[in-house]
Amino acid sequence: MKRLLLLLFLSHALSPGSHVLQNLTGDERDAERCEVQDCNLYRYHEENFIPLDQQTMTKITPKAQTASIKDLWNMCKTRLEHITTIYASSLEYLKYYMDYGKISLPTAHLSVVPTQAGLASLSAAALFPDIAKLIISGADFFSDPYTTTPVPNLKVSSFNVKHSLKFFLTSLSGTTNFPEFVAAATLDDVEIGYCDSIIRTAEPKRDWIGKLIKEDPQLLQWYSQKCLGLQQQFKGYIHEFKQRLNQTEGSHVLQRMSGCEWNEESGETKSFVQFGYDGEDFISLDFQTMKWITHEAQAVEIKQLWDAEEGRLAYLKNYYVSECPKLVQEYMHYERNFLQRKERPSVFLLQKTPSSLIRCHATGFYPDKANLFWRKDGEEIHEDVEKEEILSNHDGTFQMSSELNVSLVQQEDWRKYKCVFQLSGVKEDIIIKLNKTEIQTNWVSPSEFSVRHHVLVVVPAAVLLLMLGGILCWNDRGEESNFV
Repeated sequence: MKRLLLLLFLSHALSPGSHVLQNLTGDERDAERCEVQDCNLYRYHEENFIPLDQQTMTKITPKAQTASIKDLWNMCKTRLEHITTIYASSLEYLKYYMDYGKISLPTAHLSVVPTQAGLASLSAAALFPDIAKLIISGADFFSDPYTTTPVPNLKVSSFNVKHSLKFFLTSLSGTTNFPEFVAAATLDDVEIGYCDSIIRTAEPKRDWIGKLIKEDPQLLQWYSQKCLGLQQQFKGYIHEFKQRLNQTEGSHVLQRMSGCEWNEESGETKSFVQFGYDGEDFISLDFQTMKWITHEAQAVEIKQLWDAEEGRLAYLKNYYVSECPKLVQEYMHYERNFLQRKERPSVFLLQKTPSSLIRCHATGFYPDKANLFWRKDGEEIHEDVEKEEILSNHDGTFQMSSELNVSLVQQEDWRKYKCVFQLSGVKEDIIIKLNKTEIQTNWVSPSEFSVRHHVLVVVPAAVLLLMLGGILCWNDRGEESNFV
């Protein structure tokens, strides 16, 4: 890459200053058609630059200033042979990684959720690769994941679906650039909450848990207090461990993983509390015997002390065996309801100036499976339309916009245009007719601005005169009263 930049300088194709040169090399493989598409492309300042013609295996460029470099590269047969070798090896790597992924990644799980009128909602999770087909009773169903499809006489073999709630705590002693204490909570191995000794409060990490906390603010307060309490508790543990293990100096790390699993199909639960110290398994709790287990000779004394703490053992059993599975079910139910909800947006027509594009803006919808487009005489149009991508709002909902150029549209033809918003799973569309009375704008005409400006100047002047007059009258009355 450096040599190419040097060649560009020598050929006077580059001016002094900073420059960006990128190279993309690889291939794509269509497994069904057994087609391979190779790629060897240079980009300079975000533009395609000296691509390789796959048919002729020669470099091409539309830029006159790089023609000399193109000719030079085409003369380098060894370089072109090297590129061919790269294509062959990258294809082998692609096959290897795909085969490895098929073996190592989880297979698909099919879940069936009963609905009203004897219908069933089906979902397949953990698919690999993402090319899949669902076959039921000999019929193929290709369905939007947000659509419920009736499936008569459906029989599905039973399977286990496990859900987990886990808490990860880490405490550090000694001099460190990291927080002294860190705690994280996960639901099905996805982080839902976090706190540390610096922020000193619990933070929701998923939109649905944030909404849950808004509905019950005491929940956030409880988790924050719990975080601070565990920080002090873990300080005590490290101090105790150092004493029992005859450690006086240096930095040490104490970790705990605790939580529970709940089998949605069978209702079975599993609880666990495990401690690690300085990167090694240290001690764990056996919930069958309610005794601590350790394979470390140094931890035997601590095990004996902890086995004698009957009150603590009773608390751990109650929380992780009884309360934790209930929390898993509660959180799973709340998350599903949150993710499956349908929130319709507010839709507006906006325009900066009379000559600007008219923006149809929809905000506050959920999920992001939505469409926003313009119609003319009942038909969707694409000409003179600029559609923007869907963006996230701070509250977890989404927004999107579509702009229409009406500069060549006669005023009497505006009634032919409509902005349409569609949300997946919701039958009723939101339709806004193109009408000047519906358009919101902050624009003020020059004539209006002049009138408003004069009013703004005259009114303060009048107020100032009244104030001065009042002050003079007050002074006059004051002087007269003093004279008398």
